[in-house]
Order: sequence, then C-alpha cells, then structure tokens
Amino acid sequence: MTTRSADPRVAPAEPAAIVRGPTRRLRDAGNACLAPADALEVATGAMQMAAKQGRIVGRVTYREGDGQEIVIRPGPCEINVTHLDVTLSWTDGDTRGSTALPLAEYTRYLTSGAIVLDD
Repeated sequence: MTTRSADPRVAPAEPAAIVRGPTRRLRDAGNACLAPADALEVATGAMQMAAKQGRIVGRVTYREGDGQEIVIRPGPCEINVTHLDVTLSWTDGDTRGSTALPLAEYTRYLTSGAIVLDD
C-alpha cells in the first residue's frame, strides 16, 4: 500500500509487493502502482465478460442454495469472468451444468491447480 506524506513535495513511498505475470500501471488518486493485468480488469470492472476455455483437473465444488457441496467432474469447461463473479459451464454426458462462483473462490481453484486455463 502506498502512503502519503502531509507535505505534497515528498514523493509517496513505493509499494512493497512482488508482481508476477503481465502487469499494467494503475493510477489511483495520483499514486501509480502495478497490478496483474487480469486482476486489474476485474478490480476496475473493465472486464465486462471474457469467455475462456479451461479444464477442471482437481476437486471443484459448488452448492445449490444451502444444500451440500456437489463435485464437478474433471473435464473441459467454459469460464466467463465478470467484475462480480465467475460462471463455470460444463457438460456431463447429455447434461449441461453451470454455476456462479465468487471471484475469491475461483482464484483459489486457479492457484491450487484445480482449474487450468487453456492457452
């Protein structure tokens, strides 16, 4: 996080963070910082909807209402990211499935390797 001095002649401190992957420069209230490109688009709402192809390779679950967790079987899926949530769509034989996940849960599945994006 960037801090500001009461004296406008003093430059703000640089953020102490490591950023990996593609980045973009973000200006927020006069302070410049770097953010991962996808996270920046999600955080600013610039990414309205981006369909991506991926694969479920680990344990990915969802809930219907307050019910128990349902496991999505491994295989191909379509991923639609908005600034509010992520929609996963998949097929299981003749049945099509779809669920909305909070961004934090989707990010957890990506970082753990349970969902892999196709290039």
